Amino acid sequence: MVLARVVAPLVVAAGQLIAAYLVLGLPDFAAARDFLTSNLPTMSGSIAASQVLVWLLLVIACVSSVVAATGPVVSALDARTGARLWSVTVLAAGLLILAAGIGHHLSSNAVDISGGSLNEARAELAR
Repeated sequence: MVLARVVAPLVVAAGQLIAAYLVLGLPDFAAARDFLTSNLPTMSGSIAASQVLVWLLLVIACVSSVVAATGPVVSALDARTGARLWSVTVLAAGLLILAAGIGHHLSSNAVDISGGSLNEARAELAR
């Protein structure tokens, strides 16, 4: 019984990390850094920054579930509260992976440029 309470969260956390890797891939840290530090953000930079955020939240959720499963926190919590907290954490992480994957697959690589003159566009391209 105790083994199942420890192994199940570890298996679920590993499954979520694998699913996130398959859906999102690894984030491009250089593009995310450019997005956060540049005056002219790009679409690829914004996608990379959102991927870094999703990965950060997922890793935090997985680490907290592993700590809760293996640490003394489980014994201190009421069994119902721990189960409820675990269910909400797993659901939130799964929905976050799903939403990020949908956003990643539906995002377009084309940038819609509108609201400027031809001379302004030529000046930007000349830079």
